Amino acid sequence: MTPDDCENPHPWRLCTVTRVEEVKCVLRLLPIWLCTILSSIVFIQMISLFVEQGATMN
Repeated sequence: MTPDDCENPHPWRLCTVTRVEEVKCVLRLLPIWLCTILSSIVFIQMISLFVEQGATMN
């Protein structure tokens, strides 16, 4: 450790183990969130097209 490190600590060295584990947990959830969002977009697109088709018909 140099004296310069004490004046300007490296930001990655300031993380606690708990914070790192919490970030890892959130990152593990990202694929689930992405799949849910994509399936919701497809479902809403299908519903909106059905409503548009019904609105154009008498």
